[in-house]
Amino acid sequence: MILLILPLKSEGQNLGYYPMKFSFRNSEGQIRDTMMSRLLIGIWSKSNSFPNYLQWKDLPFSVRVSSIDGVGLFTDTLNAYNSGDTIGYAFFKRASTGKFSLDYFHSSLGTFINDSEDPNMDVMITSKGILIRANRFIASNTELTINYRAVIALFPNDPTVSKLIYW
Repeated sequence: MILLILPLKSEGQNLGYYPMKFSFRNSEGQIRDTMMSRLLIGIWSKSNSFPNYLQWKDLPFSVRVSSIDGVGLFTDTLNAYNSGDTIGYAFFKRASTGKFSLDYFHSSLGTFINDSEDPNMDVMITSKGILIRANRFIASNTELTINYRAVIALFPNDPTVSKLIYW
């Protein structure tokens, strides 16, 4: 079993790493737990048994069917973000070759974020990776989005980045 990870919401907190564990209510109303990759969630989301709300365990996020594409990352029912709040990292830095494909890998958080022409988050490069922050107030139960072209623009000398971002 592969365990994927992501950071906490706030820079003020110790940015820990968390497994992709989710809880949901099944069709009988029972609360169930699961641990799945984006690929498996994507396949499951096309079935009738996919719940309308998949809560990320111990984190302020949920994964749900998106009106943009497939499934997306949403704020949960209790948490909202203010402009400038750190959401987490879309990509973590692992090397310094100058090539996106060699230097960065998706965080668990980043694998669920959809593209938008009017995103509610901005991206910036830091020493830890590509940080995502709220660019306006984001209410609870809202899909979290970035503009993929903004990520591509962070790497003007790497023509392969667009093929990797638009997977």
